[in-house]
Amino acid sequence: MNSPFLSPAGAAGGDYVSDESKLRGSVRGICFPGTASEAALAVKYAARRGLPVTIQGGLTGITGGAVPEDTYALNLSRLTALGDPGGLRITAGAGVSLDALRSRISGTGLYFPPDPTESSALLGGMAATNASGSVSFGYGPVRSWTEGLELVTADGELRTLRRGEIFASGYDFELFGIRGTLPRVHPVEVKSAAGLYIRPDMDMLDLFIGCEGILAVITGVTLRLTEQPQVCGAVMFLDSEEKALALTERLRQSSALHTAAIEYFDGGALRLLTHMRESRGAFEHIRRVPEGAECALYAELHVRDDSELECLLELTEEFGIAEDRMLCGFDPEALLPLKAFRHAVPEAVNMLIAEKKRRDPSITKLGTDMSVPDRYLADTMAMYRSDLETSGLRYVIFGHIGDNHLHVNIIPDSAEEYARGKELYKKWAARVASLGGSVSAEHGIGKLKKDFLPLMYSPEELEGMRYLKGLFDPSNILNRGNML
Repeated sequence: MNSPFLSPAGAAGGDYVSDESKLRGSVRGICFPGTASEAALAVKYAARRGLPVTIQGGLTGITGGAVPEDTYALNLSRLTALGDPGGLRITAGAGVSLDALRSRISGTGLYFPPDPTESSALLGGMAATNASGSVSFGYGPVRSWTEGLELVTADGELRTLRRGEIFASGYDFELFGIRGTLPRVHPVEVKSAAGLYIRPDMDMLDLFIGCEGILAVITGVTLRLTEQPQVCGAVMFLDSEEKALALTERLRQSSALHTAAIEYFDGGALRLLTHMRESRGAFEHIRRVPEGAECALYAELHVRDDSELECLLELTEEFGIAEDRMLCGFDPEALLPLKAFRHAVPEAVNMLIAEKKRRDPSITKLGTDMSVPDRYLADTMAMYRSDLETSGLRYVIFGHIGDNHLHVNIIPDSAEEYARGKELYKKWAARVASLGGSVSAEHGIGKLKKDFLPLMYSPEELEGMRYLKGLFDPSNILNRGNML
């Protein structure tokens, strides 16, 4: 059998040794299968020769999971077959982008809720990392919307697995001719994309969602859709973090509201937007931040009747939010400025980091991705704030406050500041894990966060995950160096 892997020089000049994390690796060869069968042949070729294979999609990840480290790369971006929606289901190849999926169901009255910020992300990678996004508060992550997977196992066999088809019996399971026992791993009760998902009596489909490609290659997905909701939203500017926390809790607890997303922006984020709006033409369309605003919340409602809008407006009155300190949208067109405001903050941070990196290549983005139980949200925010103010480092905080999942972005000016920021990150990760939180709520572990996983799981639990890896990939050829 001829090698399906091209030499790196034959890969059409693309950059396949880095992802959005900017971690750079090296690749021995690369394969671009056009079908799942071709992907299976490539894995079979690698398995028979013991060749390590790194699985790639759109290379939009930020934890280095798709970065080859002297391995062969299996790039699935050409698996773009996309079916028509039917029966609230749609089947797609791993190389179909979220944008392409949205285009296919546009105008059908159907909706796929998971919405990671990068809409060019590919569906295979989204399933492999159990991606989520802002509306995970109301709808959950990709796992909640996955009905089936097409998989290539580590021996190069093409398999399908449907939800409801095969369950573990307690902790014992039999799947693809493999008999084994799931390790006892404590359940993580917060939003999390850290480690393998393991539960007694679990649907075995869920083991592969979020496994970051260490157990099998996802070549296709069958996704569940729902009816397109009526969406409205509001950006509300507040004069204190305490008010933002109180309003967040009211939005979370209100049975009268169908809240899909609650997003937070701290004073640093608002000041950064003001600066970018005044100095960069690309940001001039962003809503001006009112004077005196110390933070902001974006609430997105998927409403069932007009009474929900009235309830939201009553809440804003109760919290003293004047009309000129709100940006509201009650139809798709009016929502566009709100969405633009929400996405402008991470865009501004990334632009700022890119500028600093040009001056000092050692600088990269330092952004947290941690979540905590409800009762620890205020204390965790206070910890972030206290440590950052003491450090003197520049920072912005934004993210999915509805899920107690905030992104602290440290913006270092030097390698020394970057090193201090990394130490803070490690300190916070240890504290978050001790509270029952997750060190990675949505981005996964990949190669860059492996040191954090032992903060969440005991040595015995991690060894149990490695045991599962050994059952499904005994030669350790798939995504070597990821997660474990």
